[in-house]
Amino acid sequence: MILPEEDIRIFNDSLDRLIAHPGSLERFYERFIGGSERVAKLFEGTDFERQKRALKASLYTAMLAADNNQPAIDQLQQLAQSHHEMGVEAEHYDFWLNCLLATVRECAGSLDARTERAWRSVLAVAISIMRDEVGAGAPDSASDDSDNLRKPR
Repeated sequence: MILPEEDIRIFNDSLDRLIAHPGSLERFYERFIGGSERVAKLFEGTDFERQKRALKASLYTAMLAADNNQPAIDQLQQLAQSHHEMGVEAEHYDFWLNCLLATVRECAGSLDARTERAWRSVLAVAISIMRDEVGAGAPDSASDDSDNLRKPR
């Protein structure tokens, strides 16, 4: 799926602002890990300097995949397999996205409706690729989630 160039440009500009904001990736992980015991367990023993670099790279990869870049799509498929092996589940992607958008809202200047739509469009492509790769599909909204992946703070 190729998104409109305007969506990709808006996403890229906002992502650059997010990355340039001191502490933004730390804030994201505070929000993401602090919002779920299940997510926190996935990150036990993680080297967060390395993890922040991986997150940054994956966000740019998501943007390239949204522009139908096959090597980027291949990278996301590999990442999906890795996540699956670590125990990442379908509903974690939605929680991740909501935590990321809350961080963009806080750290990247603003998140107007157009910019949020661009973020959601770009990352929907990436999440779809990753879910499809492991056969996860969309999360089951009726599932009993004992941890109740909360709306991010």
